[in-house]
Amino acid sequence: MRVCFVSPTWWSGGSERSMIDLIDVLTARSIECRVVVPGRDYVAQALEARRIPYAVYFFRPWTSRFPLPLWDRLLKKPLVHSLRGARLARMIRGWKCDVVVTNTLTCCEGALGARLLGIPHVTHVREFGDLDHGFHFEFGPRLSMRILSALSKLVIFNSKAVARHYERQVPPDRARVVYNPVPVPPVPAKEQSEPARQGAAVPFLCVLVGTVAESKGHEQALRAVHEVVRRGLPVRLKIVGSGSAPYVEYLRRLIDSLGLAPHVDMVGYTSDPYPFFREADVALMCSRMEAFGRVILEAMKMGTPVIGARSGGIPETIRDGFNGLLYTPGDWKGLADKIQVLCEDPQAARRLGQQAREWATQTFNLERYGDEMLAVLGEATGQPDLSRRPR
Repeated sequence: MRVCFVSPTWWSGGSERSMIDLIDVLTARSIECRVVVPGRDYVAQALEARRIPYAVYFFRPWTSRFPLPLWDRLLKKPLVHSLRGARLARMIRGWKCDVVVTNTLTCCEGALGARLLGIPHVTHVREFGDLDHGFHFEFGPRLSMRILSALSKLVIFNSKAVARHYERQVPPDRARVVYNPVPVPPVPAKEQSEPARQGAAVPFLCVLVGTVAESKGHEQALRAVHEVVRRGLPVRLKIVGSGSAPYVEYLRRLIDSLGLAPHVDMVGYTSDPYPFFREADVALMCSRMEAFGRVILEAMKMGTPVIGARSGGIPETIRDGFNGLLYTPGDWKGLADKIQVLCEDPQAARRLGQQAREWATQTFNLERYGDEMLAVLGEATGQPDLSRRPR
């Protein structure tokens, strides 16, 4: 069997890394993979390291940061996408693939190309689109998803929350929920025997990893840390990630205005967040609407509990009081309360971290992911025995 992946983005975000994980799983089970990617950055480099054939093709997403004029949406864009779908079909025809998988809902060219080639298409939805990233769909989010659903044999969602968001556009017989795996490199996780932090000389360390953007809730984290510091507790926050220069500068000004400079480090982008998770006492996930939250599982697999907003797909991975804590989205004082609870009870933090590690390792692994994805691909292509391929 041969699978063609369509990846309209090339950077090292959660959806791109999850696609690479899937390719690793499939190739380990003798499934051939081909990929179409718009540039020679993270995805292309990862494919070259694995000797996976790929082609470079610049996609035109049907989402944007700003709404388009009506005439553009009704006349120009349908023609543009149709022509580009035909161009993509010509490009991948020689690969003789059995199925096309588009790694996002922000692009329709893979679905159109597969339809023209007469092969099944699977849409892998890894985002809300409108609620989390603020995308404006050229044909509206609901109609766009109806179009993708009509062009796809199956639609995979990375959380039940995202599936519920589009349940009126995707019939139940086409919708599948498959959680991403989160493999981690051989970095030692916390051990239960490690001493708890004690005394003001060793601050309670929080870490927030991911793209620095307004939707990720960095301001909530800063205001919560300011509140905990105001209560007299030794707390420190590391912000790991990069973002737009104006927003990063806004956060720096907020740090200065709150007097948090001694308590906050803005580390910038890193391709290896695991040492940060390992050294932290707790990881924060403050997104207003996270589809899945890969970094939650990365932290858990390092033995670090997570405090997350009770929104989107976050409650599907954080079980309040078992492997982390939940707070009401936007309530930075509530977030401060949760940080204080773990700061004052390091034994509870260690217990949550240990349970998080065991649960995440057992639940979100490549073996389970491979079985479920092969079952979906087998269903889409009429090859139900795919899921029984040797690991």
